Amino acid sequence: MSETEDSLLELSDFLKAFGETYLSNYFARVREAILGAASHNGRREAAQRGLALFAGMNSFNDLVIMNGNNAVQELNDQLDRMRGEAFTSLVEIALNTSSSREEER
Repeated sequence: MSETEDSLLELSDFLKAFGETYLSNYFARVREAILGAASHNGRREAAQRGLALFAGMNSFNDLVIMNGNNAVQELNDQLDRMRGEAFTSLVEIALNTSSSREEER
């Protein structure tokens, strides 16, 4: 499993554990799309779908894990680390231009 696949799986499992089913399922689908892509363009498109969750107001970047009215610092630190790893991995895929023209046909 690649670093990207690992980071998306870890993030998906973490989100699921805290009841963030929509986000968990979304990242799981992005991971599956990256794994199942037949070409670099397919992987890039899947990565771009994942990156869309990081954009704008009320995005994935705004998620905070709470216990009642209090943020749980340790868990949010974990979430921030995983969020950063997933973002970096997705950007690398989205910006990777090293594929050959033959692969994209």
